[in-house]
Amino acid sequence: MPDTFNRIQAGTKATTLGAFALLLGVGIANPEWLFKVALIIIFIALSNPIGSSALAKATYKSFPLPKNLVQDDLKELHGGEDNDLN
Repeated sequence: MPDTFNRIQAGTKATTLGAFALLLGVGIANPEWLFKVALIIIFIALSNPIGSSALAKATYKSFPLPKNLVQDDLKELHGGEDNDLN
């Protein structure tokens, strides 16, 4: 992955889908746990995007932006400040 933002997205997707697959396997193997597994899946589906968003925002504020960035939607939100620390 070329930059931190892509790595965060790929890592979050992999952990989310991997956890879903594992939990669905547990739910199929033990049907009496299916309700608990469903609750865990819902929690993961809600918490992983929030965590990756927080990491991306911290990265945006802390490091220089990637050179291949096409559009910076957050520049206006943060007062148009230049994030380049070089």
